[in-house]
Amino acid sequence: MIIIKAETCGVAWLSYLDAVIKYGKKNMDDGVMIIEADLALLTISSFSQDDEIISTLGDKRLIKRYTKKLFKTDVIPEFTVSYGRRVFQHKGFNLFDQMVKTLKQKPESKSASISLLYPEDQPGFKPCLCLLQTKVRNNRSHLTCCFRSQNAYRSYANFISLNQLHKKVCDDLQLPQGDLTLFVNCPHIYEDDFKRVKSMLLGKSNEIIPAAFI
Repeated sequence: MIIIKAETCGVAWLSYLDAVIKYGKKNMDDGVMIIEADLALLTISSFSQDDEIISTLGDKRLIKRYTKKLFKTDVIPEFTVSYGRRVFQHKGFNLFDQMVKTLKQKPESKSASISLLYPEDQPGFKPCLCLLQTKVRNNRSHLTCCFRSQNAYRSYANFISLNQLHKKVCDDLQLPQGDLTLFVNCPHIYEDDFKRVKSMLLGKSNEIIPAAFI
């Protein structure tokens, strides 16, 4: 398992890419070559609008699309599922409100979680983000997210949109924001992005946290 604990979103992203490139192996995904690493565990302690790495290397349009995917109930063009529908309108239930209510009633709860899966989901329509869980410890809210698969090159947009969701949780609970943690079962980079990622990482060694392993 790749383990990365970073203070900022940008450092987490570059360190994640570096680990997948270094330790991943070539594989095929629907006829496309990918580099796929083993299970990854990432923890991000803080987010800032002034994150220089994200401002320089990220794509604001992609961040906007991923944020819509997480908050809007309609399926956004390019995607096959809406996370927002499964979080805020899950077969008639607002699971986000239920999660917050659980923590208001019992702050120490280990049950404040949201499954984004439907039993009828078919291959190609199964969400990459499968589970969200919020817990309150030491008077801070912490959000954990489980992905069955994640495109590491675009992962910063996931990080930022999930941070926005976590902010909403913290506002509703009136608690300070703690860590964002992600478990990723199949972290990967597509062949079309190999050269781009390697170019991005050049000269960034001082901003990359070497991955730990267990």
